[in-house]
Amino acid sequence: MSIFDPKQVVLLLNDYQITCFGDKGTPIQFTPGAPAGAWTMGLDGRGTFVTDPDKSGTLVIQLHQHCEDNRWLSQQKSLQENSIKSFVPFRLMIRDLLNEDLIEASKGYFTDLPPYARGGSAQMTPWTIVFESHTSRLESGFGN
Repeated sequence: MSIFDPKQVVLLLNDYQITCFGDKGTPIQFTPGAPAGAWTMGLDGRGTFVTDPDKSGTLVIQLHQHCEDNRWLSQQKSLQENSIKSFVPFRLMIRDLLNEDLIEASKGYFTDLPPYARGGSAQMTPWTIVFESHTSRLESGFGN
């Protein structure tokens, strides 16, 4: 039996801890920017595997509508848009303290900006940051 506790996941952007994740679905998602490589097959049925040097990745986090993390991210977005020389590209660390999974990334910039959405229920605010490079280590998990 494996065990997972979402309260045991820590996400840091430039040493700032993000804490007010959405409570439904997948509030933290990191996706590699490219496949590890590709096969090119010849007419004889043999092929050549070429590794892809692209180690980029995309982080999408869903945060509760009114939380301090949105304010901090909005300030960072404003720096990127209005004073790029003052903006410090993001370093990312996601660590599952219980299962010991680890994702680290560097040189992150905002790409897709969150929409402003309000309605009859609390909304989630999605933030998208693309990183130049990342590494990941997934473990077997606690309880295995």
